[in-house]
Amino acid sequence: MLLRLLRGGLAGLLLLGLLAGCGGGRPEDPTLSLSLAVDGSAASGTTSGGTTTLQIQSGQTVTMDSSLDVAVVESPGQATLTSLTKTSTSWIGLVNSAVEDDVTLQVTSRDYPDQTRTVVLHVTPTPLAINVVVDGVTQTATPVGTGGDYSLSIQSGQTVALQSNVGLDLTTDFGDARVANRVVSKTGWQGTLTSAVDTEVTFTAAVDGDSSRSALVHVLIAATPLQVSVMVDGVTQNAAPVLAGESYTVTISSGQQVALHSTVAMVVDESLGAANKSAYTKTATDWSANLASASSTEATLVVKSNADNSLMATIHVVIDPKPLAVTVSVDGTLETSTAVTAGQTHELSISSGQQLTLDSNIKVNFASSLGAASASNISKSSTEWQANLSAGAATTVTLTATAQGDSTRVATIVVHVAAAPLQVGVLVNGVSVTATPLLAGQATTVNMSSDQSLTLNSNVSFQVDESLGTATKSAYTKTANTWSAKLSSTAPTVLTLTAKSAADSSQAVTVNVVLDQIPLTVNLKISSPDGATVPVSESVTAGQIRTYNVPSGYRVAIGSSTLPIDLTANLGDALVRNLNSDAHSWNGLLVSGDPTEVVLNVTPQGVTTDGLTLKFEVVPKDLAVGVRVNGLALPLSPYAAGDDLTITISSDDVVALSSANSTSVTFTTVELNGLTETSVTKTNSSYTVALNNASGTSQTATYIVASASDPTAKVTLHITVRAP
Repeated sequence: MLLRLLRGGLAGLLLLGLLAGCGGGRPEDPTLSLSLAVDGSAASGTTSGGTTTLQIQSGQTVTMDSSLDVAVVESPGQATLTSLTKTSTSWIGLVNSAVEDDVTLQVTSRDYPDQTRTVVLHVTPTPLAINVVVDGVTQTATPVGTGGDYSLSIQSGQTVALQSNVGLDLTTDFGDARVANRVVSKTGWQGTLTSAVDTEVTFTAAVDGDSSRSALVHVLIAATPLQVSVMVDGVTQNAAPVLAGESYTVTISSGQQVALHSTVAMVVDESLGAANKSAYTKTATDWSANLASASSTEATLVVKSNADNSLMATIHVVIDPKPLAVTVSVDGTLETSTAVTAGQTHELSISSGQQLTLDSNIKVNFASSLGAASASNISKSSTEWQANLSAGAATTVTLTATAQGDSTRVATIVVHVAAAPLQVGVLVNGVSVTATPLLAGQATTVNMSSDQSLTLNSNVSFQVDESLGTATKSAYTKTANTWSAKLSSTAPTVLTLTAKSAADSSQAVTVNVVLDQIPLTVNLKISSPDGATVPVSESVTAGQIRTYNVPSGYRVAIGSSTLPIDLTANLGDALVRNLNSDAHSWNGLLVSGDPTEVVLNVTPQGVTTDGLTLKFEVVPKDLAVGVRVNGLALPLSPYAAGDDLTITISSDDVVALSSANSTSVTFTTVELNGLTETSVTKTNSSYTVALNNASGTSQTATYIVASASDPTAKVTLHITVRAP
């Protein structure tokens, strides 16, 4: 036994000796080490155990290099990491955060998982810094920061701007002040502040996403002594006085009296355009005259304080020279021997399905009460209303035309619509597919399969014009009041049947027949105004709801090559410019100065089902263009991307174009047509020019103002200069 133990111990010692001779165990693992840099400069931070903490500012770029191949897991918290670049031994990222927070990087060796390190990037957000600007001059010696409380005093009518280096959540208490020419952006606010009494405007500016960082700006406004009331024929037009720095527009008929009353002694600079004045009187505080014009024109009255000419209010008087006069036509034939004027009511009788047209000599708002009638083929503008009126039973339609800008001038048209002599029912395989018979002037679209039977039943003797295309008919029967046939086609197709009264072929209905259920398909194209950029070009089929982002000013075009369509539009806050449409297509420029949604519902003609919905989120571009003539801002200024406007001026008038939100813009003179530019002043945000017309006729110059960062965002201005 003892011998065995001695032998075992000796063997163990020999084995240990061999291991010792070979160096013993495996070699030690290499150590994972990291090096850090911020914006290209080496940085060390503070290290505790396996964690290194590095202090950085929002917007800085961090670079981390490792001695071993590693995997990096990011925990960004409320920060965002962009421009990330990773290799097996390096990590680069741009760190941004609106709030103070930590970004944690967990670093693990790929070959030696027990080798780990933790890097904590403590991100301090960009400090809040607000500059306050009055009439273009910076007032703050140093920007207002977090916790700041800044006050300044201005005169009523001055323009105040807040400019920040970070996104703001702005809350404003305007007190008794009024605001004009307001421009709001993510990082700023600008507006002309006016007040009839001494008042204070308070801005509470908090960093967007971090309400703990905020500042106060108090604007003390000294009341303007100049306050102007405007009267037309003795009736006050403005609910509150027009203050210095403000403008006001009033519309009158030629020959009406305009009177101005000021709270202080005043002078009035007159720019009457094509108008002339009579019955003129002037005192220290009052001005009045009858203004007349043989053509549509605008007179501008600039009221200035006699004691301080820098205090001025601008009154724009739009003169409508023509009395309201509406003519009535039926099927293109003038029905009235004399026009219907304001205060008059005209009555007439028409047959169902006839086309009624109202034409006004001035811009009006049309309104209709259709009774039991239906209107189709509607066309409506500010001077014309047109539609085919149909009725299954005798009914009365009332139409009114109200002068724009003067609701007291109204012409009324009462239309007695006789019951339709032609009423057509539509059946497929003996089953009615219309809720009520089609009336003269109406249309519908019917879906059916090849080899099914279509029947038309009329209440009067009728004939049917057939446009079968590639379809064929069989089992055909025709009587005085019935048309029936089996319709067939080897491929999906569309055919058209027009049913006409035998006694009066002008009484007709249209039936569009879709064989083998061709679904409604429209081709959609979204393009820049010049057509150079086409972000969307695709087909959309029945039943689909699609949503698209559309920059303001882009063109939306919709077309159906197979089926005639009906389209209803909910434009939200948008406008449609250069609209063109027919039975198969619709296209126009969508323009909006604010984010809004446009919804277009498209259905086959004459039906309300089997359609599709297109939604367009209109995104306003960062472009706002102010336009002034001889120092006076146009009523609708500033203008948004996509706007195309025409103004008329006199020779040598000064036109000033400017970026209303301080962004850089480009100015392009497209054509001058013989006009001469003088007194030109140009910067990256403004362009001032006087246009001289030495010819004997009016000439038009065209300018384009475009965003420097996005040339597709542009405003087009046509300036017509009158002959001297």
